[in-house]
Order: sequence, then C-alpha cells, then structure tokens
Amino acid sequence: ENITTIVADKLHFRNVLVNLVDNSVKYSGDPVLIKISVYKSGGNMVFSVKDNGIGIPPAHINQVFDKFHRVPTGNIHKVKGTGLGLTYVKYIVETHGGNITVKSEINTGSEFIVSIPLMNG
Repeated sequence: ENITTIVADKLHFRNVLVNLVDNSVKYSGDPVLIKISVYKSGGNMVFSVKDNGIGIPPAHINQVFDKFHRVPTGNIHKVKGTGLGLTYVKYIVETHGGNITVKSEINTGSEFIVSIPLMNG
C-alpha cells in the first residue's frame, strides 16, 4: 500500500529530510551511496536514510541527538556544523508523535530511521 499523504508541518518536516540527507552526504564514503526508503509499518510512515559513511563509534551512538554533541571525526576538516542538527531533527519528529533511531557500524555507514504516525492508520 502506497503512502500518498502525511500530516506534517511542511517547513519543519522538509528540514528533517534535508538534514538527514545532508549528514549522509557529509559523512559518506567515496563514491557516496545513499539509500532512502519509505514504507508503511503498522499505523506509521517509516523512512530511513542509509549511507556508506564512516559510521558512529558505539560510545557516541546514544549521544548523537544531544544538543551540541559532535562525534569526533579525526582529520575530516571538511565537515562543519553546530551540533544542533540531529537535536532539531529529533525534536521535530517527536513533536509529530514519532520517533527516530539510528543504527551504525564503523567504516560501514549509518542508517537513521524515522517513524511518524499516519492519521488514517
């Protein structure tokens, strides 16, 4: 069954998508490989953004949504940021009644999974 409509704040939900894809590009390998999936699970719309990047160390996986937390990236100076992006993403997702989780392996990549309730189930 296709998902054709969700009830969401257009500006903020777009920012969630842009932030997750932008992070995947920033931290991806070469070539950049990003997989975006959207599907229905129960009464939720689920979308995931998966990359082939540097991954998140296990010690930092539970902190990536914390305000100002930046995962140390060694000599990757091209990656700039405030440490607020994922905090904002989590806030917007939770404001929509949803949740966000992350799976990651070092040198393999990360997958951010967002689940948002569908109004019509």
